[in-house]
Amino acid sequence: MKKFLIFSLLLIFQFQFVNSQPLDSLWMYYYGQDSISEYAYDVVLTYDSGYLVVGKRYSGWPGKIEGAIIISIDKDGQLIWDKNFSTSNHDDFQSIITTYDSNFVAGGNLSGLAWLIKMDINGDTLWTKSYGDNFGGITSVQELMNNELVITGNAIGYGQSYDFYLMKINQYGDTIWTHKYNYEDNYVRSYCVKQTFDGGFIISAGYSTMSFVNIPIILKTGINGDTLWSIHNIDSDAKFPEILVDVDTIYFIGSALRYKENKIAKDAILIKMKSDGEIIWIKDYGEPTSMEMGYSFTFTNSGNILIVGENSNESGNIYTFETDKNGELIWEKSYVGNGMSHIPFSVKTVYENNYIITGISNTKPFLFKLGEKPSGINCENEQIDIRLRVSPNPVKSTATIDFVLDQKELADISIYSFNGEKISQIIKKQFSKGNHKLYWETSSLQSGIYFVKMKSGNSVVVKKIIHL
Repeated sequence: MKKFLIFSLLLIFQFQFVNSQPLDSLWMYYYGQDSISEYAYDVVLTYDSGYLVVGKRYSGWPGKIEGAIIISIDKDGQLIWDKNFSTSNHDDFQSIITTYDSNFVAGGNLSGLAWLIKMDINGDTLWTKSYGDNFGGITSVQELMNNELVITGNAIGYGQSYDFYLMKINQYGDTIWTHKYNYEDNYVRSYCVKQTFDGGFIISAGYSTMSFVNIPIILKTGINGDTLWSIHNIDSDAKFPEILVDVDTIYFIGSALRYKENKIAKDAILIKMKSDGEIIWIKDYGEPTSMEMGYSFTFTNSGNILIVGENSNESGNIYTFETDKNGELIWEKSYVGNGMSHIPFSVKTVYENNYIITGISNTKPFLFKLGEKPSGINCENEQIDIRLRVSPNPVKSTATIDFVLDQKELADISIYSFNGEKISQIIKKQFSKGNHKLYWETSSLQSGIYFVKMKSGNSVVVKKIIHL
């Protein structure tokens, strides 16, 4: 039996589909109003397969509508609604997430204050909170397993110095605790926060010197925000705006100063780090004659990493590439060569091997969908791909199970062995319509192939996973 399992596992790895070619451009749309500058910073998938994009609107002209905006877009890229949530051109939303109750939380800046708003899929506000005491705009939001939230942003300090902060909030927006961090009275900006598997948090931040050199900071905290360790100046003139957390490793994407063709330029940089801060490797990506910057990344369904950023290539400036978890390049491509500038700030997985990118093009928001064009295959059941997702895959100790229900109904999620034997039932209960997330502890399983099966109504969805 053991030999059969190992042989089967080898076969799965041998024949498992790995996309070694660049993804296709499926569609791109631009949004916004004439004579007004608009910016898009983040995007999230909705339970009806559409998208919510957050950003800001700025005109500089009296009588024009300005402020923080959220745009609702359907699965085909068509505008559903466009709403302002404030009226100052200094206000914005920089981060948005889907919550476990199928609503949404957006974070940003309201008149210099940290600002959170919770809303439903129609943009109707459920609650809104702002946080004073010198707390500046929110740059990153994450929901925790117990429905609490953690946010990071920039706190105004004394004189010319700026702190950055980490704040834990309950599901109603009330503060649980707050920590501020200061680095030698520098103007420090935080970019991203993610919870690690030990319950603590990892923050990417940085500051600029008087000579405009970017100094990156990586800060690790405990479960209550107390500093465990920090790393400064990982690379020369570098910035790391986003974080991905795997089971026992952490990835950072960004850019750093390099010399190309005897000229000063930049490369996209990917860092892999152990959970204790030990750097495993730092790898550069880019062409010898152009500048590249990495802005956002996501895990693919096959367990690889898809990165998006910007470059100076005339044939297209949305620089996109895929690597394995060892940082080995699988493919790279520059998209959208229409002479317009494109800055992609966020990429999210839509469903298997399809991705959505948002950003700014000549002061207008855009959505850009990448994936694989259908080749004579019936795609009527495409929706089923997003009904159940297990990540990471392969998994070592803890997996996240995301699933979508089209209506309020009973969901039964169970684990089966390679031979079809039911091992355990993860959950069986009534759920509301929308997106849901579960965390599954897998350390008791032996290495091998398993199946996650979800029954809901008349629907059955099965996903294969590999446990290491």
